[in-house]
Amino acid sequence: MIKCDLSPAKTQTAYGPLCALGHYLRQNRELQPLEQVHLPQKTIRHSPTEKLLDALIGILAGCSALSSTSSTSRCAPIAPCNKPSGERCADRSTVADTLNAFTEETVEELRRAVETIHRQQGQVFSHDYDRELLILEVDLTGLTASKDAEGSTKGYFPGKRNRRGRQLDWCG
Repeated sequence: MIKCDLSPAKTQTAYGPLCALGHYLRQNRELQPLEQVHLPQKTIRHSPTEKLLDALIGILAGCSALSSTSSTSRCAPIAPCNKPSGERCADRSTVADTLNAFTEETVEELRRAVETIHRQQGQVFSHDYDRELLILEVDLTGLTASKDAEGSTKGYFPGKRNRRGRQLDWCG
């Protein structure tokens, strides 16, 4: 953690790079395509798009479950950096309700929005193939999952006996 002598210790966070990333993304409206994802939900305190961004903040902060993104846990020190006027993250139950409200059409809209962001920001689309080959690194590490998870099968995971996980299909 980088300590700043200009602010009190209570306001410091170990998530400085994530705060900087959140500020950059918000200032440059890099995640604007996510606003095109329409969810049939009313907005009381946080819009569905804000709840999606709260889930993203939790993922980037290393939260392993939505229950970890509660305003009293890991998301709390990050939220003021990534939200205007120091708002808190949405409650984990409302984020879960938002994700549960997804339909096939909504998932397709989200896929298109993420693809748009990837095309705008991804370096692979601006690579000069005439000058050099594009080298991709693929991580074949197994994805462990509970035995009740959809698509979970028993398999080999180095150093983890009797584990179950998910096999990803890498064919387009």
